[in-house]
Amino acid sequence: MKVFIDLESTLIDDFDNLNLLEGNINKIKSFLKILNVKEILLWSFAIMNQEDIKKFNESLKDKLEKALELKIEILEIEKCFKDVCKANNISAEPKDLTDIFLFEPKSELLKQWLIVKGIEDHCLLIDDQVEASVFQKGGLILQCLKI
Repeated sequence: MKVFIDLESTLIDDFDNLNLLEGNINKIKSFLKILNVKEILLWSFAIMNQEDIKKFNESLKDKLEKALELKIEILEIEKCFKDVCKANNISAEPKDLTDIFLFEPKSELLKQWLIVKGIEDHCLLIDDQVEASVFQKGGLILQCLKI
């Protein structure tokens, strides 16, 4: 199982203040322990590029890994966006947020990226903005849970 988790309003208040949301973190930590998850992937529009990844690594990664008791990997949204656009012959730029929202709801970009990457696994997205849903295609299952 691959677990993707949103950052803002799910694990922290926002990427400017970096305050941990302890209530959400405790719920997520307990839930993921039941599933025996050892690592999560951040799926957050707050982390668009390498500059954002650097900020996250320097200011928040250790604190969040300690709070969740898990390893955290980070997906660069700009790169994922470019992968999906290239595979679908879409001309769009990740620097223009309106183009990123071609993939609404937010989980749509993740779904498309998983398909493009050929991932065949049970994937779980935990986010404050998604609707509870399940998508299946071949060996890929994407389950969305709202926190």
